[in-house]
Amino acid sequence: MNTSLPKKQGLYDPWFEHDACGVGVVANIKGKKSNKILRQALVVLHNMDHRGGQGADMNSGDGAGVLLQIPHNFFVKECAKQDVELPEAGKYAVGFIFLPPDVVERENVQRHFERIVEANGQSIIAWRKVPVHPEVLGEKSRQSMPFMAQVFIRPSADVLDRLDIDDNAFERKLYCIRREAENYIRYGKLRGGKYFYVSSLSSRTIVYKGMLTTQQLQTFYADMEDSSIETAMALVHSRFSTNTFPSWERAHPYRYLMHNGEINTLRGNINWMRARQTMCGNSLWGNDIQKVMPIVDETGSDSDMYPQYWTPSIGGILMKYSYKFKRQCVELYRQGKWPETPKDITEKNFHNTIRVWVRIEDKCGPEALRHKNQRKTWSAEEKYELVAKVLAGASNKETAISAGINAGLLYQWVRCYKIKGYQGLVAQRKGRPPKEPEMKKKIEPAELTPSEREEMILLRAENERLRAEIAIVKKEIALREERCAAQLKAKKLRSSKNCVKKVTN
Repeated sequence: MNTSLPKKQGLYDPWFEHDACGVGVVANIKGKKSNKILRQALVVLHNMDHRGGQGADMNSGDGAGVLLQIPHNFFVKECAKQDVELPEAGKYAVGFIFLPPDVVERENVQRHFERIVEANGQSIIAWRKVPVHPEVLGEKSRQSMPFMAQVFIRPSADVLDRLDIDDNAFERKLYCIRREAENYIRYGKLRGGKYFYVSSLSSRTIVYKGMLTTQQLQTFYADMEDSSIETAMALVHSRFSTNTFPSWERAHPYRYLMHNGEINTLRGNINWMRARQTMCGNSLWGNDIQKVMPIVDETGSDSDMYPQYWTPSIGGILMKYSYKFKRQCVELYRQGKWPETPKDITEKNFHNTIRVWVRIEDKCGPEALRHKNQRKTWSAEEKYELVAKVLAGASNKETAISAGINAGLLYQWVRCYKIKGYQGLVAQRKGRPPKEPEMKKKIEPAELTPSEREEMILLRAENERLRAEIAIVKKEIALREERCAAQLKAKKLRSSKNCVKKVTN
């Protein structure tokens, strides 16, 4: 076939010409760090200019960036300018963070981020303003440019102790910090939160990226010109925006992943992950697993649809409160206080939910507030036992709480029984019915007919009600007899006193 494209050679293949973004990797296979690796990686990035998209002004790129190992010597030098002494390499983390341009909003965001870090048991060493040259940017990039800062985090003593046997202990804690910060700051109601974005937060790697062209990365970030930055590997990416608009946070590379081209099975992957994320768990994460939900952020690009934030969703699969959170809400309620209402939930509904938790705890104990992943299959007989109690006069909510089910579900069972009778409580077989009669499964006949079983259960509920009434009547009779006995005794005492008076007279 005649074509103007070059023949296949080296890493080039004409079959890949439909790809857009450019990806490059430079590494020393022996792990030796040097500034040369970074210099070579930037050359690779410059040569991928044709793989990156640009705006109408030609100076606003779709995105470019580089991922490299943390340059310890460089950061030691830079922090020394602030009279800050860093721990040894690997015993601290560096976060590259986009912040609001407004000073007041930026300081507010920083305070909340520091609070989240401290709440997770870690401590802030220092902040560093990243030196940049905005004059090299195009108009569109400059208008949306955030403030660039780096934060240095010291691990807690227990995390340091675990590093000898678990070298990912600090990375997991940093991951939880990032997720919690994104949840509260970026996707919460915090003013200026839309600018907040964590490009990287790790004790191993750091990412420099932005809404840049391949040529602008080196000139925009002054750090790229410093010869003391040394790394044994560098990954570069030039973005061509196809399915999402370009922005500063959507530039590659990401913290753990970069790839070339769209994911064709994106929607299917999202749905599969959404349906199974409630089963996610690991002994290493413990209760921190709640901080990384949901697994997929559907607001990002195909590559960025990884853990970003958690927001409760009314009636959805994401509406899961932790046991600790429920207990805190119950304790505040007993003190006459209300906790802060989560985002996207009305205050009225949230307060009603807390009242239900209180009733559940009073009725069944604190352990009943724990979320149960298993889904019980209720038989028609079990359903009817609960329905019969409601029909006999018991409270729908109280009955549901004692059974450990949602009150709305019990209401549906009662409604189905009123419309269809006992048959309405029988689970319907899913799927298409078999065409041939012989294909149907043989069902063993029940010992009792539905009407007999229905009558039996109804009588059982009625007996429970009568026993309760009889118990009350017996208590009333006993109290009446006690009062009569007391009156008779008092009468005898009075008569005996009168007899004594007559004799003395």
